[in-house]
Amino acid sequence: MLLSVQVQMGPLSLKFRLSLLRLLVIFHEDIFCLGQANHEVLEWTWRSNDGKSAAPPQSYIKAIIDRIAKVELRLSQLEKISAAYRKEITELQKNNIGLMDRISKVEDVQVKGSGDPCPEDWFSFSRFCYKYHKNPESWNRAEAKCQAYGPEVHLATIASREEMAVVTKELAKRVQPKHQVWIGMHRMKSGKFPRWRWTDFSTANYMPWAVGEPHAQEKEHCVALHAENLALWTDNMCEEKFPFLCRFSLH
Repeated sequence: MLLSVQVQMGPLSLKFRLSLLRLLVIFHEDIFCLGQANHEVLEWTWRSNDGKSAAPPQSYIKAIIDRIAKVELRLSQLEKISAAYRKEITELQKNNIGLMDRISKVEDVQVKGSGDPCPEDWFSFSRFCYKYHKNPESWNRAEAKCQAYGPEVHLATIASREEMAVVTKELAKRVQPKHQVWIGMHRMKSGKFPRWRWTDFSTANYMPWAVGEPHAQEKEHCVALHAENLALWTDNMCEEKFPFLCRFSLH
């Protein structure tokens, strides 16, 4: 037995062609020819070894239907993946537009000569802007909320004594007593020795730990400003919920 399937590709979708092929297999005859639509031609012919037309065996029909079902399932999966990627791209585009809008407002303020180049409710040091959030969040959730402002916004990196002094002074006006504040430093979990890094991948050289810090406990991977002295740091379990500080660069 010989089976020949001829498909001339046209503008019809793969899903539509599969549907036609499924109907063709289910309602088989000696020779099928499903008309023509925008140059779309699909023809099925089953012939015996002596060249005569014959109806295809049921086992072949079942095998072909199973193959079509698998292709249709994979097509459906790919459509869902594609939709998820499109949604993610749309969200990233929205975040980027939001960040560019904030940068534009910052540039407008700078041109007008205002004393503070940062957006409203943010404070500044050098070329950086900071925003304090008083509602407690876990470290990971806090970083996600900073990132919601835009891809360049993270939990705050504090890279020098001078920067720490300004941040401490500004937070003293905002933070309630005995409250810790999440910043962007966290410990890498791999390797024998702890490796500390910033969420924006800045070099971690300045680390003013409080006495007895960081702890040796393996589960304390995230860093906060100390409740007794905001100019000093302590490590905590990342699941703990504290207020947090976001930062982005103006340049």
